[in-house]
Amino acid sequence: MTAPGVIEAPPAPPAAARIGLGMRLLPLLLIVGSGAAVLVMVGSGSPTARNPLIWLLPISMAGSAFVGLAGAGGQRRRDLDDQRRRYLSRLANTHRQLGETDAAQRDQLLTEHPDPRTLWRPAPAARAGEPGVLRARIGIGAAPPDTPVTIAPADPDADPVLAQAAADVAHAHREVPDAPVTVALRGSTVLGVHGDPEDARALLRAMLCGLVAGRHGGELSITAVVTEATAAHWDWLKWLPQARPPALACAAAAAAAHPGPGLLVRVVDVPGAPAPEPADGVCALRLGDTTADPGITVTPQQVRVDGLGPVLQARPDLLGPAAAAAAARGLAAAARHDGPDPAGALRVPLGRDTSGNSVFLDIKEAAHGGMGPHGLCVGATGSGKSELLRTVALGMIAGHRPDELNLALIDFKGGATFLGLAGANHVAAVITNLAQEAHLVDRMAEALTGEINRRQQLLRVSGNFASLAEYHAARRAGAALAPLPTLFLIIDEFSELLVQHPEFAEVFAAIGRVGRSLGMHLLLATQRLDEGRLRGLESHLSYRICLKTLSAGESHTVLGSPQAYQLPNTPGAAYLKAGAADPVRFHSDYVGAPASPTPPPVDRPQPFGPQPAATEPVTRTRIEATLDAVAGLGEPAHQIWLPPLRTPPQLAELGSPRRRGLTVAIGLVDRVAEQRHGAWELDLTGARGNVAVVGGSRSGKSTALRTLIAALALGNDPGAVRFCCLDLGGALADLAELPCVGAVAGRGDPDLVRRVVRHVEAEIARREQRPAPDALMLVVDGWSTLRAEFDDLEPAIAAIAGSGLAHGVHVLLAAARWAELRPALKDHLGARIELRLGDPLDSEIDRNRARAVPADRPGAGLSPDGLPALLAAPTPVADLAADLRARAPGYRAKPVPVLPDRLGVADLPDPRGLWTPIGVLDDDELSPAAIDFGRQSHLLILGDAGAGKTAALRLLCGRLAVPGHRFALIDPRRTLTGALPGALRIALPELVGELRGGAPQTSRTLVVIDDLDLCAGAPELAELAELLPRAADFGLHVLAARRMAGAARGMWEPFPAALRDADPVGLQLSGNPEEPALLGRARPRRLPPGRGTLVTRDHGEQLAQLAWSTP
Repeated sequence: MTAPGVIEAPPAPPAAARIGLGMRLLPLLLIVGSGAAVLVMVGSGSPTARNPLIWLLPISMAGSAFVGLAGAGGQRRRDLDDQRRRYLSRLANTHRQLGETDAAQRDQLLTEHPDPRTLWRPAPAARAGEPGVLRARIGIGAAPPDTPVTIAPADPDADPVLAQAAADVAHAHREVPDAPVTVALRGSTVLGVHGDPEDARALLRAMLCGLVAGRHGGELSITAVVTEATAAHWDWLKWLPQARPPALACAAAAAAAHPGPGLLVRVVDVPGAPAPEPADGVCALRLGDTTADPGITVTPQQVRVDGLGPVLQARPDLLGPAAAAAAARGLAAAARHDGPDPAGALRVPLGRDTSGNSVFLDIKEAAHGGMGPHGLCVGATGSGKSELLRTVALGMIAGHRPDELNLALIDFKGGATFLGLAGANHVAAVITNLAQEAHLVDRMAEALTGEINRRQQLLRVSGNFASLAEYHAARRAGAALAPLPTLFLIIDEFSELLVQHPEFAEVFAAIGRVGRSLGMHLLLATQRLDEGRLRGLESHLSYRICLKTLSAGESHTVLGSPQAYQLPNTPGAAYLKAGAADPVRFHSDYVGAPASPTPPPVDRPQPFGPQPAATEPVTRTRIEATLDAVAGLGEPAHQIWLPPLRTPPQLAELGSPRRRGLTVAIGLVDRVAEQRHGAWELDLTGARGNVAVVGGSRSGKSTALRTLIAALALGNDPGAVRFCCLDLGGALADLAELPCVGAVAGRGDPDLVRRVVRHVEAEIARREQRPAPDALMLVVDGWSTLRAEFDDLEPAIAAIAGSGLAHGVHVLLAAARWAELRPALKDHLGARIELRLGDPLDSEIDRNRARAVPADRPGAGLSPDGLPALLAAPTPVADLAADLRARAPGYRAKPVPVLPDRLGVADLPDPRGLWTPIGVLDDDELSPAAIDFGRQSHLLILGDAGAGKTAALRLLCGRLAVPGHRFALIDPRRTLTGALPGALRIALPELVGELRGGAPQTSRTLVVIDDLDLCAGAPELAELAELLPRAADFGLHVLAARRMAGAARGMWEPFPAALRDADPVGLQLSGNPEEPALLGRARPRRLPPGRGTLVTRDHGEQLAQLAWSTP
């Protein structure tokens, strides 16, 4: 770019190389010459002439000549390409520079003409322009550039490609997009504003507010000419510092000249009135319903300016009455504080002295003309101390914008001192009732310390500013810095606070040391001031306010004299002492008094007839009127005190959980020092994959598990996570409706409880051979119950926790105390949720903070870093199930296989030799439960009445009744009558005789004994007992059943003892749990009929369901 806004002219293409006539005829001469030479050689009869290669000579010579000619043209193309490449490179650089110029102009325009909705912020001074002309923003659109972009004069033969590229760049920068579009307002002009009246008024509100921003009163004045019907639309003008009172419609008011300096912008909102005549120094903006006048036409989508030069179009700025009033009040405050008297900042009137003059409290530094940043206020009960504090707070609110000053209002006793002030945007915190909730005092100390750290960090990262004053100076100079208001802390009853929490004095002292540079000011108030209570603080208190005291000593401590003790009992009588100056007596203002009465109504003629009844006037106090006036002013203050976590959030409030995997948000953490409520997240990846939830009674342990299950289910794709639950507390039963839950085993179904644990163990074994992509969660609610009633499962679950994470298997359990978890298990629980404990001394996170966990708030606890936390409320099961089904219609997690209540013989595989299936095992495949009499020759069945002993023997008789087998039946109660065909039966005495006689045995013999307890002493059994050690030689098998009761004693009789010594297969059906373990290590327990524990030498103890054989 040769000059600003000028694009370099495109060059002409390089000239073509000139080729003479001789060079052009050279190929022809070479062809003719070489052809003649070849003809001569052929005519001479030379053998060389017969060689075909000789004809290549003229062809190659002609080709060489043509290549030479083409080379001259190729050089020109290379020169052209190089020229274009260099020019386009320079053009791209010009395009970038023009873009930067456009961006700078846009930023400058946005600075000079900001969004009307942000005009409560400080605005820079308007750029000087044509005298007597002010520019008003009408919206956002394409603005003409400050320097029009042109192309330098080019050669007529310029390269057309480069000329088009230059034209494209010039066209791209013919205007600045998305920039404020302004219209010039001059004196002696009348501009019409056409369109819907409400749209026109909204545009004019934005224009007028934008005109006022950054301009002094000498440059601009604003007024309106209205009717009674339209006056309400312009009532907000009273807040603008450059505004004059509106005038009722009359021709004189609409056409009056402006006698003062600067420009008068007059809004004429008189429907149907003719256009006013131009007046000197006045720019009239007339709302009209016709487009006859030149000016502005507005719709909600577009504003267009005609008749004032080039047509302008933009997206309009539309400002409602409330937003315009807020902007006007902000501009008025800016005019006060940014004007010629900056000493008014941080200064508030307290009341009047004895001479009737105003007395001010100025909390600026002494170097800036103030009384110092920190002070003390003392006043006995009834002296007006609370009202004085309200006066100070309200005066600060009324005299400052929220981006200039924030208030933190703290009342230790929880009175009504600051009642109603919380709604102002200036207020960063209102903290009350600390005396009744002592744990909140520590929280407040942490919040104030966090604010100190926040301000220090902000000053450091923003430019290593030494103080807030430097920060504000840089911001006023145009630095892009966020607002950082002064923070004024008013603390009532601080003396009682220090009595109950003396450690809080360190926080006050810290603010006293660094508050001046950080913009944190203290006003400490109390009813009584005990001797020594200010120790460590006195050197930081630069001003004192003392109302009536109850003793001369208190007055002397505060003022250095007894004057406050001598004050009358009139509320509001006080002394103000700044530094070493003498105390000044004054009487404080009373902001609880009624606001100024409204002016009396104006008598106007009314139609004769009935009139509506007059309403009683609503009396407002000064504080209410002031708070109403500043309502909506500015942005709300940065909150240094968030309310404690009391109401459990919903999972949806923690952010979308979708596709977060095994990192889930389960609640909120009260990060007081950071002044925010952060998500309480659990990361179940790696070594932290197992979770322990520990809490006392009614602390929310089951809720924590439900919330965690819901968060994991919502945070993963269907099929990516599966749950198996042990519901030993009764709070997880309804989770069985969820598609991702494979089983919920309750306390009343001990078989299913054990089955779930075995299923998880089998799953780990399968994943060791073939890894699976999904995560399996074993959820245990009620660890103490598991230890008491299922103590045999504790080692198994500890083993799952130790080895499962490597295979995607996790354990989530809830316990009442940390001591319930054995070290072997606790070491594998990497993620921990600690709720309220029965004894805070049991806390493994922070014993002191554990004491502060509220007892009446289920789900409240401590985060792993020791901060207060609150679990989210679990999603209702019906809603969660519907959500999961909608995401994966038809999906259902693999259920945990369970034993059937009834099994038919036809469902069993056929016997193979001595391998005899009798039921199914309680495993994931429901494998056949079989007795291999080839491995163990005998069977002993124990069980109570009705447990299924006889049915088991009947089943075996039916399955073993095959040729080659004989049966000797001992059935005292004749319950097996008909179970065996007579051809297969042999009497026991005859059998014993055969065996004793040594007769060779060609078949296997099975002795079936039902109700062994009734016949254990029979002589035949005594003789049979002697043969049991050699049973394998005889092909002898004993199948005996007896009742469980008394079995511990009865098993010592000769035959039962011999049978047990023969290592039989054991089948232990339902029995009294108080009986000892007789078969293997398993104690008897109550089971459904036909279900029992099969004890074999090869496989140990296995739960099985026997098939039912019809009698």
